[in-house]
Amino acid sequence: MHPASRVRPGRSAAWLASGLVLSLAAAADTRAQERGEYGPVPVRDSEWPLMKTVAEYEELFVRRNYRVPDEAVGSLVTTIGAALAPPPVDDYIRFRFHVLRDTTANAFALPDGQIYVHAGLIALLENEAQLAAILAHEVHHTAGHHGLLSYRSIRSKSVAGMVFGPLTLGLSDVFLGLSVAGYSRELEEEADARGEARMLEAGWDPGQMERTFLLMLSDPDVETPQRSAAWSSHPQLQARAAAARSRASTLVQGADATALRVNAARYRDLVRPLSCAVALGFVEENRPRSACVLARRLLAEAPEDPATHYVLAESLRALGPLSEQVPAAEATQADKKRNVKEREKTTRAEREAALLATPEGAGRKRSNFAAARTEYLRALGGDETLAEAWRGLGFVAHGLGDLQAAGRAFVTYLRERPEATDRPVILRHVHEITEALQKQGKEAAP
Repeated sequence: MHPASRVRPGRSAAWLASGLVLSLAAAADTRAQERGEYGPVPVRDSEWPLMKTVAEYEELFVRRNYRVPDEAVGSLVTTIGAALAPPPVDDYIRFRFHVLRDTTANAFALPDGQIYVHAGLIALLENEAQLAAILAHEVHHTAGHHGLLSYRSIRSKSVAGMVFGPLTLGLSDVFLGLSVAGYSRELEEEADARGEARMLEAGWDPGQMERTFLLMLSDPDVETPQRSAAWSSHPQLQARAAAARSRASTLVQGADATALRVNAARYRDLVRPLSCAVALGFVEENRPRSACVLARRLLAEAPEDPATHYVLAESLRALGPLSEQVPAAEATQADKKRNVKEREKTTRAEREAALLATPEGAGRKRSNFAAARTEYLRALGGDETLAEAWRGLGFVAHGLGDLQAAGRAFVTYLRERPEATDRPVILRHVHEITEALQKQGKEAAP
């Protein structure tokens, strides 16, 4: 698995809109928009600059390499989304569906028909019907003109000037901010209800919408607080799960349940490469415990796939002196927020050095590196061309004090990947190892 396939977190739409999310969340209680409008809603003259900004996102995300290039996953999202989207009633709406390079479990819809699903959410979901639940919900945000109507509702209030400031000039990313922050409880519930009914019409099991909410509630991110996004931390998520269960029981009455699609095995097989990339994204974001959670799930699904062994090996190596399980004292949302603040004050190297200064931390690093070495070897046993596993072996061997094994692994990696972008870094390691071995030889000479 080449590093280029990794999902780089935090550099997509959620990142672009981050400056707006807190303000929009603070304004949530002021929103009076309770229902969408599913007939035509003309765009006002003052809103066209905003719509122009929205239209530019599609090209911007491509230009900045935010979109996932996985054609199989993209095709699946587009196929399901197109089957669920209602016919547009406005000329400015044209539904299209994309996957973003973002490890967070989120999705959002823009008022012109752009629907985005984050890679992190696709990795979390268990089956095709759950993806249909996400897309059915999102297309109804657009079909019901929730973005336009919410914007008008907020602008019409006296507090709008305090909330938006210069955004009232219409020169902002306001629709993106609204989409990422989430809409009012009423509009979220409306999108749920209409989406669930549409799932049944299109042939997917509507009961999977409840399961989708429950997956969000399980908080798969074991290291950082839940993000401010409608799908991952909406305050009414528990109630929405219960409402989805109640609606589904009514919707499926008289329906042939065996004919409703779920497609779990096919879905997980198809999204596994992207899920591996998400796990490696967690590693890059310094969230090795979250990476281990996902990596072990992937390994359980496909124990014969060398890529899943490689991803687990990378996750274990990234743990270093950390325990794989989150200590009970760090498990709550408040604890996570405090830990994040602490992490902002110190570097990763400083935190690791402090842990390694303790016998427990040093022991955990040896254990994690030994387990990582086993997984790297298993990955290479299944795919000898997986050169990045040799690089990983070099690092764990070096960490375990086996300099000869580390040197051999690094040299093998460079031979297999002569054009590797990290070649100068690995060459420096090889040089340092060579000097250390020569020094050891001289000291051992009579």
